Amino acid sequence: MTATAPMTRCISWSRSRATGARMRRKKKSTMDTYWVPGVNHLGTYGRWAFAEFTNMYQIESDFEKKIASEFDHMISGVLLSAVSAPA
Repeated sequence: MTATAPMTRCISWSRSRATGARMRRKKKSTMDTYWVPGVNHLGTYGRWAFAEFTNMYQIESDFEKKIASEFDHMISGVLLSAVSAPA
């Protein structure tokens, strides 16, 4: 897969508070541990990341922060691989 592959997001929005907290943690753990790394390793569906938003009034700002963070992480990886590549 090339470094210019588009980033695709898997986004979850959860409304329940007390009863859904354990289920949200389990879902996040599964996504972070198995699903996202598996899809990214496969490489045929682009690069994926998981973000979960729980406060509907802050989704826009939280989403922007997550996009900026993932973009910075992606650019850093490309720059590091370019610097460490043999000339």
